Amino acid sequence: MQIQVLYLLAVHAAVVLLACLGAYGWVRRRASGLTMVAVAVTTALWALAGATMALLPPESARPLFSLKYTLLGLSNLSMFLFVARHSGHWRRTTWPGAAAFLAIPLVAHVAAWFDGAGVLQSVTFTTAHELTRTLRITFGPLYVVNTAFHFSLVLMSLGFALQFMRRGGLERGQGLAIFVAQLVPAITNVLMIADFVPREFDLMPIGQGLAAAALFWGVFRHRMLDVAPVARHALVDALGDGILIVDGRQCVVDLNRRMVEVLGIARSAAVGRRLDTLSIAEPLRSATLAALASPTASASCPSDSLCIRDRVYDVRTVAVGQTAARVLVLHDVTQRQHLEDEQRRLIAELQAALAQVKTLTGLLPICAGCKKIKDESDTWQPMERYIRARTGAEFSHGMCPECATLWYPQFAPPGGGPPSTVS
Repeated sequence: MQIQVLYLLAVHAAVVLLACLGAYGWVRRRASGLTMVAVAVTTALWALAGATMALLPPESARPLFSLKYTLLGLSNLSMFLFVARHSGHWRRTTWPGAAAFLAIPLVAHVAAWFDGAGVLQSVTFTTAHELTRTLRITFGPLYVVNTAFHFSLVLMSLGFALQFMRRGGLERGQGLAIFVAQLVPAITNVLMIADFVPREFDLMPIGQGLAAAALFWGVFRHRMLDVAPVARHALVDALGDGILIVDGRQCVVDLNRRMVEVLGIARSAAVGRRLDTLSIAEPLRSATLAALASPTASASCPSDSLCIRDRVYDVRTVAVGQTAARVLVLHDVTQRQHLEDEQRRLIAELQAALAQVKTLTGLLPICAGCKKIKDESDTWQPMERYIRARTGAEFSHGMCPECATLWYPQFAPPGGGPPSTVS
């Protein structure tokens, strides 16, 4: 079999693999946020454009070459966004931020369609093994800027993947798959740019096919799209505790939905801004600034409760590794505080009542006739005076029905029943 046929078969195999990856990413788009779909689609289109260019005559290959260059840049951007989002380093951005991020590649890839526009000064094509290939490319200054931009994205993606691997568990395998998927095309591209491999065949589709295989390994072996960090973010947002992450420069890194309610400001208005510039409750600001001043070695340190808008919160500060960043967790204890206040009130009332109660214990010498009681000085005192002096109790006098009948028979009711109690 001729070598060009093997090459085209390898390119088409990579396209099929990428198409399957894109289809699976579409099914799991809730986890990937369509970023994996974008990676698969742009890379597959790039490989198809390269194969189509190889089959065209040299005089018709220039538009396909520009299309390849554009799709390669889109593939790299999509891969960076997927890695950053999956590793939790980029959750969302503003329109101005997106415009600034895309400014360089947008200008460069538009200019790549025209000779002498700053990216490709000229491109010469030839044929080898019955396939069209590039013979000579003269680059402009904008090409250097755009290439540096894309390789900086590659380096950041590799760094994100390494940090992701350090978390252990399933994330270690996922991070390794992402690392390989980003590294293999980058190495292939460097070899092509530096002319370390002959240009008879464009090896980039092969590298992209290997990257797709690495992502497949991460998806099916390490459940990349089943345990994506977006699930963890959803869990954090669903918590009843407020969570605020502040870096060492006192800038808000992130906060969950409950903390947004506590602060009373939008998430977009808080993230990226210094804490002392936010219009938030002063107790929370003071607690956070105090936490930033605490030693970085402390893993967790509880502080006093905060009262914010008639709600009471317990505050726990958690250090982020050995950095100066802090995670503040606000736990609503308003109901518990009310119960504790009520408990303290009841205890105080019981203690006050017990303080008024005095009891008599022991053997009391009492007269069998007059009922007087002999005290410590051998003095016989009326029972009422003795008890009043020792307990503070007061007495009222009356007669029971039997005594009333004995002493006042004239008040006895008709029919022989006992008279009413006399008091």
